[in-house]
Amino acid sequence: MRKILYILIAGIGLAACLKKDILADDLSGTNFKQSEFYTSGQFVNMLDMTVSSTRLEIITNGLGDTLCKTFFTGSLEETFVQALDENWDGEIQIVQVEDTDFTSNPRRSFTLRGAPAECDADSSTAEIEILLVDPNTQRITVRQNKILTLPIVR
Repeated sequence: MRKILYILIAGIGLAACLKKDILADDLSGTNFKQSEFYTSGQFVNMLDMTVSSTRLEIITNGLGDTLCKTFFTGSLEETFVQALDENWDGEIQIVQVEDTDFTSNPRRSFTLRGAPAECDADSSTAEIEILLVDPNTQRITVRQNKILTLPIVR
């Protein structure tokens, strides 16, 4: 009887040691990188920005051509943020935003510096970078850059 009890206790102890920590996998990015949202390409395809305003600054290049620097203010598309919330429990950072290193509130308005464009253009491009950060280790588990074509709101 005692022998069976010792074997049972040893088995339970071994099972506890081998137990897979699902939360640790989630925050390490393992579960996210295996999710349908990520593997299907939706993560990249849905990554977009809603522009609420555009600031243009007139510049002249070395050849005498007049261009406009573009600065886009807006927020991430809400459908993207909702899908990301469903699939990632850690910190979300938007980097390369104007006036700060990053914002960690994906619903907050931010400004991206766009590429110089013709001053009468309807759109320009801007690069956005999203980081998914493990809150326990502060390690970046997913880094995604995307060039967005954004409308110039006048």
